[in-house]
Amino acid sequence: MASRASKDPEKMSYEDAMAELDSLVEKMEQGGMTLEESVTSYARGVELAKACRAKLDAAEDRIRKLDEEGKLTRVTQADLRSDSAARSDASAAAPAPEPEASPEPEGDLPDAVPSDDDIPF
Repeated sequence: MASRASKDPEKMSYEDAMAELDSLVEKMEQGGMTLEESVTSYARGVELAKACRAKLDAAEDRIRKLDEEGKLTRVTQADLRSDSAARSDASAAAPAPEPEASPEPEGDLPDAVPSDDDIPF
């Protein structure tokens, strides 16, 4: 049986990848690794984290794809492209919001703020 570290993170379940990532973090926090072991562990951790993020993103996309009857339908590549294209088109086409104007002060306020020399104490 192959060791966990030699498995392709993309082929691992989310739970297995997270368990290995947690284990790597714990070992690194304990110290005692050589520089090479630390760098190798860090690189493996990055691979695992990217795979986990991709799995979470895919799950989120599937959840968004619920149809009106509450049935989960498969997300196709075209759905992903059109969704991301729609998001980028919407953000590019939307004008920047105008800054809100400051409200006019109420009552009689002096035009200038007094300096320290103008204060009688």
